[in-house]
Amino acid sequence: VEWTPVSDGTATIHFDGSGKTISNLTCSTGKASFFGKLSGSCSNVSFVNASITGTSDICGIVAGEAEAVISDVYVSGTVTSGVRRTGGLVGYLTGGSLSGCRAKVSVSNTSGVSVGGLVGEASDAAVMDCENHGDAIMTGGGSAQVGGLICLLNADTASISGGGNYGKIIGDIAATSYKGLLVANFSKLKSVDGVVAGGAIGTYNGGNYQMETITADNYMKFIGKYTDANAAKITNITFKAE
Repeated sequence: VEWTPVSDGTATIHFDGSGKTISNLTCSTGKASFFGKLSGSCSNVSFVNASITGTSDICGIVAGEAEAVISDVYVSGTVTSGVRRTGGLVGYLTGGSLSGCRAKVSVSNTSGVSVGGLVGEASDAAVMDCENHGDAIMTGGGSAQVGGLICLLNADTASISGGGNYGKIIGDIAATSYKGLLVANFSKLKSVDGVVAGGAIGTYNGGNYQMETITADNYMKFIGKYTDANAAKITNITFKAE
């Protein structure tokens, strides 16, 4: 059964799943996701074997767009998209926070811009103790950007603390400078601290994946793209071999 997203964001929703599981969610409508646009909160729930297809707008399993407090949520399944701001959990996190969340989602995009294992783009938001264990694969040409946790950090108040990426990150060969184990583009941020850079990273060349060799000596060059000015805001990153 095709799911119609719950909300357009005009009403505040506080959803506590009480530890329950929602299985086999399927959605390809609007901001394809469970909520659509979430204002409020979502906690203590698992979405298992979800299938989300973004065709016209931002998408993710929990919400296409969210200004919300999201905590202790687990997601698994697939998110397939041809639009920008695609994430395993949330497509576009405009405010609020993610905490204690875990994703094991195959996220793929063929023609959009920003793809993240957890979040496509985050602005005025904090991500705390969240993990990605799924693959994020972007084959969208020169504009493609893909990150293990978040694709684009895009506000001076945005932060990540704790947690880490343990999934495989693949970027298009035409956009090799915009992929990262943690974040594809650390454009604007407050801080990134105490995060594990695990998993693997490579390039899509039209057929096979060309994987990088990551070691304890070179892993910082693979966490994502950041300026010298932002380097001091990225601290205590640790490496975990695949």
